[in-house]
Amino acid sequence: MSTNSESFNSILGYIQRAISFVPVIVLGSGASAPFGYAGMSELATYLLSNIVPDQADEAKWEEFVTAISNGMDLENALHRVMVSEQLEKEIIKKTRELIYEQDVAVFLKVISNQITLPLASLLQFLSRTANQKIRVVTTNYDRLAEYAIDQAFLCYNNGFYGAYQKTFRGFPISNSEKIEPKFRKPIVSVKSRDVSA
Repeated sequence: MSTNSESFNSILGYIQRAISFVPVIVLGSGASAPFGYAGMSELATYLLSNIVPDQADEAKWEEFVTAISNGMDLENALHRVMVSEQLEKEIIKKTRELIYEQDVAVFLKVISNQITLPLASLLQFLSRTANQKIRVVTTNYDRLAEYAIDQAFLCYNNGFYGAYQKTFRGFPISNSEKIEPKFRKPIVSVKSRDVSA
């Protein structure tokens, strides 16, 4: 009997210690899909339908199209085929074009209170029960994490300065800032972002 009680108390203590650490929430495409954002296969289809490469890039683009047509997923095809800088910029531009349209649709639903993001509820809970710094890591191209943070009435810093015209200036090394952000979200690359506080 005492062994069960000790085990229970030990497990409870472990859970309490874990919750007191800085939580990390990892968002994959499953977090965005329910809100109508394109997945990788939809993005691949969009890219294939909307990119017309320059003559210099035709051979590489055809290699990319062949890889996709043979069943390779978008991410592996992008890693396998070494496209030119110009073609890479076009892929990024078209990706933004597709995701931006879907992102604006979600944003309008959020600000008109048509939808409540489950992540917002989780962030509110964690901000009350855990360390006041929470990290959200995502490979998604959308701004669902930021919308959820806003819905949770929390603050974040994504490394961009300015209210309407934002400029990415990175993160300060020292903690001498007057306002300590609750969330930090640097853009790590085109495909990954990190939000922390």
